[in-house]
Amino acid sequence: MRPIKYRAWDKIKSIMRGVVRVDFDNPSFNVQILCPTESAPKNWELRKFDEVELMQFTGLTDKNGKEIYENDVCICPRNGSDCDRSLVVKYGGQCQFYLQEVESEKIFNMPMYSKNIEVIGNIYEHPNLLK
Repeated sequence: MRPIKYRAWDKIKSIMRGVVRVDFDNPSFNVQILCPTESAPKNWELRKFDEVELMQFTGLTDKNGKEIYENDVCICPRNGSDCDRSLVVKYGGQCQFYLQEVESEKIFNMPMYSKNIEVIGNIYEHPNLLK
């Protein structure tokens, strides 16, 4: 069973943050995100759902051991070719993730490819990788 964890794109500060807690029932805030400072490394802030983009951990790592999250951009070698294809990690519901090729929108099985792919960024911090 994979660990359930998230990261969040903080729309207010335009930065990726670790998620401490998600609360679906609280009317004042929904997500507690890490906002470390030099003097307070465990500092956090509160956000509503519309102020963040939550990304779920897939439970898999890339060929370098980096954790793979929803909306990560990855590269994967093409069969019999020197060039790599760009793929985006997508969530398909019921804890199922898949890879979608940027150029053609072709879909690939996530677990089958995870050991061959390399995470090179995400769609929020590196939107240029989608071109």
